[in-house]
Amino acid sequence: MKKFICLVLSVFLILSCVCISTMAAEDIHVVINGKEQNYDVMPVIVDGRTLVPMRAIFESLGAKVGWIDHSKTVTGTRNNKTIKLKIDDYMAYINGQETILDVPATIINGRTMVPVRFVSEMLGESVGWDAETKTVIIDSEYLKNVAIQDTLAPLTNNIHRNIPTTFKRSSSYDDIIYYDDNYSEIKFYNESEIKDILSKAKVLADTDSLANAVIQGDKDICVSEKLTQDGESVVRFTLNKDISATSKCIYNFKKLEGVNDGDTVLLSFDIRVAESTNDGHFCQVQLQENISGKYNKIIWEKVNPSKEWKRVYMRATATKDHTDLGFRPGMYKGVVEVKNFLLYNLGTDVTTDQLRALNYPLNYEDHTRDAQWRKEALDRIEKHRKGDFKVIVKDSKGNVIPDAQVEFDMFESEYLFGTTFGATTNKTKNEKFNTYFNTAVHSHNLKWGPYTENPKKAREDLNHAKKMGVKHFRGHAIVWERAIGSDGKTYLVPPFVLKEDNTVIDDKELLQKYIKEWTYQVTDEFAGEIDEWDVVNEICEKFLFRGKHGDDMLFDWFRWANEGATESIMVYNDFAHMYQYAGEGSYRYDNLLKYAKMFKDNNVDIQAIGMQSHMELYANKGKDRLNSMKEHYDVFRTLADLGYKLSVTEYSMDNIDQYYQAEYTRDYYILAFSVPEMYGFTMWGFADGNAFASESIMFDEKWNMKKAGEML
Repeated sequence: MKKFICLVLSVFLILSCVCISTMAAEDIHVVINGKEQNYDVMPVIVDGRTLVPMRAIFESLGAKVGWIDHSKTVTGTRNNKTIKLKIDDYMAYINGQETILDVPATIINGRTMVPVRFVSEMLGESVGWDAETKTVIIDSEYLKNVAIQDTLAPLTNNIHRNIPTTFKRSSSYDDIIYYDDNYSEIKFYNESEIKDILSKAKVLADTDSLANAVIQGDKDICVSEKLTQDGESVVRFTLNKDISATSKCIYNFKKLEGVNDGDTVLLSFDIRVAESTNDGHFCQVQLQENISGKYNKIIWEKVNPSKEWKRVYMRATATKDHTDLGFRPGMYKGVVEVKNFLLYNLGTDVTTDQLRALNYPLNYEDHTRDAQWRKEALDRIEKHRKGDFKVIVKDSKGNVIPDAQVEFDMFESEYLFGTTFGATTNKTKNEKFNTYFNTAVHSHNLKWGPYTENPKKAREDLNHAKKMGVKHFRGHAIVWERAIGSDGKTYLVPPFVLKEDNTVIDDKELLQKYIKEWTYQVTDEFAGEIDEWDVVNEICEKFLFRGKHGDDMLFDWFRWANEGATESIMVYNDFAHMYQYAGEGSYRYDNLLKYAKMFKDNNVDIQAIGMQSHMELYANKGKDRLNSMKEHYDVFRTLADLGYKLSVTEYSMDNIDQYYQAEYTRDYYILAFSVPEMYGFTMWGFADGNAFASESIMFDEKWNMKKAGEML
């Protein structure tokens, strides 16, 4: 009986304490910049710390709020600082950095409550406590400089980058730089003139040199032989099986002699694929140095041969160290044939620009000043990208002040303009990065394999970009169905999802378990920080997982991504949009359209299609990639009409001809910007030597702005 009475008294005392605590909480006030806050759930005190409703406090302080239900995680982001809290967890994270809480976030009466002092101070606010009035006093410099009204979209980032303020032309979008009047600066040789130049040029390598090249790799993988066909010498390469990368089979030439700094070299040959197990069969040619240990390449190009003979030209400016020439016949089982192989040294009297006619017409289709597509694009920009807004100034009593003087400071663009990034101490690169870009994307370190091997790199890259003032971040990529990178050794997925031969494991359920865990892991690590995720990448042609286990896997991948990153845009990223009119290569575009429609038909929660837009290989791929702006627009419109937002995600044009590169970049950007569903334009590197493409868009290796940079 005594035990029972004690138990009753204990329960009564506990309930009394709860009631006293709750009553005391009703007297707690929160004041921000002199304005008392009113919350639908009153603040409470737990262990001497005041907790307030999550969404209310974050939004009151101008932060973007996120809630991830499956992990009971709350995020608040403002000015490139993200606070991450988990319910009933004493561990909190500030941009990935761990910190210990005195009191964890908790759920009371169905509401998520967070410690007001911790949240406010971590956002950089001054916090005080008036014990007499039981008031939390927050002084916010941020809110003093940002207008927060119900009629305005919230501004959660007011970082001012060192944006450009002077331009060669006016700020009007239709004040365009054209180079066609300036081409007289360079003498462009026609094909007849080039033929005469080549007849006098020094030959560094020929078909016999190719036939005598020594294989680097397993000799059983590929066999070469010299034949005579119709009176011509032909070198035939027979690949006996599929291999994981072209680096597994390289035919290395004898070291080149007679190359000096500044020499123009030109490679020409005819090629065809007699048979192959893959419609996308490609070969590669490399001309590199091997002294620095970095194997810097001046020629590094893919060629997609067809069953008919095709002439290929590659041109570059060499140094005396670029003496390592190699030919890679491919990575798919089949037969490739090459003839008329000639590598010329044209010396310094002829530049690569002057040989333009070998690879391109003097300009691409519909480039002229009066092109109809451009007129239509500029009309769309006028209609969709411009608008008026009204500012009404009132005094403290609400009276309108006529003719008030108002100053505007436009410090950012809502339209995303970005590039790949990585942590670096290069001062000049960091300055350029800060000046020109509001958006950044991981190029490598956020992929599953590299992240699993070293997760710190992705975090370092992201935090570095934040310090540079970047405000929008793309996550690339959650699932990329490719086992090994182009170097032949880097795992792009973790080895535990592969068998010994680098094919996918047979257990579909186990594979899906791994992918789910990975998706939750990476989206949790960067919760509130990554604004859009490439959930899948290049599914039109990469089938490492689905080739064995089926396309239905895709539905789970997007569902898990949405559960893990509730506030992010979900993207299907691919390069296949460039192949609508590609002949034998058009299956890529057909696959893209198939998946885009399949996602809609199955109500997959995906908001956007990312279009990689690597244009550098057009020269030796015939009509394999779209050329005209009208063709590009037709594809943009087709995908937008399916209900997708669009974004250019990896633009590049590895073209040594700066005029061509600049004008094509100008027009492609105008076209993309004119599509109302297009929300961003991201480049895959912006300076020579700092990306996979030798010739990047904006700067050369000495950080001089290139002509395409002037256009942008």
